[in-house]
Amino acid sequence: MSFLVVTIPVTLFLAGVLLSLVLAAVRAGDFDDLEAPSARMLADDDRTPEIEGPIQPIPTEPRSPLISTGERG
Repeated sequence: MSFLVVTIPVTLFLAGVLLSLVLAAVRAGDFDDLEAPSARMLADDDRTPEIEGPIQPIPTEPRSPLISTGERG
């Protein structure tokens, strides 16, 4: 039963901290409008492509002379 002397105050302290964080978020207006950001995403008119510029080809020539000759040093 001695563990209750520690766990109950710690639990009450953590509950108070979490409650204060939620109240701070409510006062800051974080929960005012939950639907507008998702609606803005659907109404986005951005016509620019995701990839800008030409696609670069993968180089086919080897980078090291050891690879091209097949020799090992």
